[in-house]
Order: sequence, then structure tokens, then C-alpha cells
Amino acid sequence: MKELVLQAPGKIEFRQVPDPKPAPGQALLKVEAVGICGTDFHAYQGDQPFVSYPRVLGHELGCRVVEAPQNDRGVEPGVLVTVEPLKPCGHCYPCSIGKYNCCRNLQVLGVHTDGGLREYICLPVDMLYPSKTLTAEELAVCEPLSIGLHAVRRAGLKAGEAICILGAGPIGLAAMQVAKAKGARTIVCDIRADRLSMARRLGAAELVNASGRDLIDAVMTLTAGEGAAVVLEAVGRPETIEEAVELVAAGGRVVVVGLTDSQIYFKASVFVRKELDFLGSRNSRGAFPEVLRLAEAREVNPSALITERVPFADAPALFARHAEHPPLCKAVVELV
Repeated sequence: MKELVLQAPGKIEFRQVPDPKPAPGQALLKVEAVGICGTDFHAYQGDQPFVSYPRVLGHELGCRVVEAPQNDRGVEPGVLVTVEPLKPCGHCYPCSIGKYNCCRNLQVLGVHTDGGLREYICLPVDMLYPSKTLTAEELAVCEPLSIGLHAVRRAGLKAGEAICILGAGPIGLAAMQVAKAKGARTIVCDIRADRLSMARRLGAAELVNASGRDLIDAVMTLTAGEGAAVVLEAVGRPETIEEAVELVAAGGRVVVVGLTDSQIYFKASVFVRKELDFLGSRNSRGAFPEVLRLAEAREVNPSALITERVPFADAPALFARHAEHPPLCKAVVELV
């Protein structure tokens, strides 16, 4: 079979390898669609701290089952599945309390272990979630939707509450769709007009273009001076995380999904006066069944996040093209 290997930063190439053979408890899958994440582009650039080389990238997968052991999950030959791409150890403290997404020894497909930019892959059946109605590309996009859902769950968002989402990239727009499905009022902020237009098409209630406009003033105006009940940071920049503390209402919740190694600073007096809940959100945990339910009911739209599709043969050019300039939202590599 053919697989695409990132040999080193900036060096990605195809190679021929033997077809994989499933171990006990594993299914053999034909990979049909792979969503390309910011993590993948950063790995290509050489500034993703968790990726080692050489590496087969790809953790957002839509696959068709070729072989499967007997199971009670509906994973059987011919069925399309999405993949929860996390391999926790099951023994550390986070795993012992059910927070396997925070596992100290977590292995993520396409990051710590080889992922799905290949024609076939073998994975444990308990990582697979079947659907009889979603397409392969929709199933691939269920992974970023699961991250958005987990962040919204972390916020404890309620119907009727205002949520201010900083960043209208794939995760921000995934969270926005989930928040809208839960009956919240969505305020989406970005500096890119094209991404804000996409947020509007996906049903955002309010848009704020933070380019050349005072973000705090704009959000306070939209919330009658109260601030948003929830602020979700999906940019990964220290200044937007710091702004989130100013934008959130007293008694509200800040959820940080964006990743940065930089230190952040905000006034402890504001944190205490507002009695804030300040929460991190990593990957997802137990989110895939609800994501599939929302997608199958068309309460969220996975395919609406896709703005670029390329055949497998053109995947190296996709990485080169977007090394410095990421796609508008989600690029998907098609293997069928």
C-alpha cells in the first residue's frame, strides 16, 4: 500500500509498504478521507513540539471497515466509521478518574504514533464509531467537532446564555455549531473577514471583526455591558487569552482551547472580583456519540467546515501550499 511520510520538517513523500495485518481486537480499515489539522501543518513546518520524525500524519479519519472481530459496537465490514484518535495508558491518575484525554502517557494518532495518511490502517475496535448516514468526509470532520463539543461541555453552557468565541478557525466554528445547537447566543470574533463570513453562513448570531476595532468595547455593547457568560478562546495567543478574562461576565467561565507555550498575565483582582471559572480543554472525552447524534440529526454540519478537497496524490502539494498560509477552514484529503 501507499502511505505519505513526513520524513523531516518540510520533507514529505510517498512510500510503498506492506498492507497491515490486524492484531487481535483490531479492525482493518480502508482510509477514505483525512482532515488536515493545524497540528499537521505545524508538524510540516517543524514547530509542533509533540511530533517526532519520520511520521505518518493524520488523526481526523473517515474509514470503511474491511475486516473486524466480533463486537457490540456495530463495527462490521462495509460500514463507515470515524476514529477517536487517542490511545491512553489506562493506568495514570487522569486515566483512573476517567480523564483519559489528559493521560500522562497519551499517544495520539499522527502525532506520537503513525496516523491515517495511508491507504489502510489497523486500529482497536473501541476507537471506532460507526454511522449509517454520514459520508467519509463528514466522519473525518467529526474529530474537530468532538473538540468543540468537549470545550462547550467544559463551559457548562446553557440554552439562552451568550458565548463569545475568539477565533473562527475549525475549532472555533465547530464549537459555535455545537453552542448554537444547544440554544446559546453565539458571538464570534476574528480578524479575518472571510472566516467571519463563514461563521455567519453557519448561523452565528453576532460577528465582531477585531481588526481595527476595540474587541472589548464591541462585546460589551452586544451584551449590554455585562460580558458573555462564557468566553471560549480558540486562537492560542496570550493576548486573546488575557482578553477573555476581560470579556467574560462576572460569575462566568473562560475555556481555553488554543495552545501556546507563552506565559499569560491578567489581574488577580479581576479574576477574584468576577469569581471566574478558568478552564483548559484538551482533545475530547466521551464526545463522539453525541457528535454523531448531532451530525446525523443535522443539528451540526460537518461538511460545511470543509473548504478544500484534494486527492491523495496531491497531498504533498497541499502541505507546501499551506505551510505559511493555512486554509480558510478545513482541508480534506480524499483517498477514494
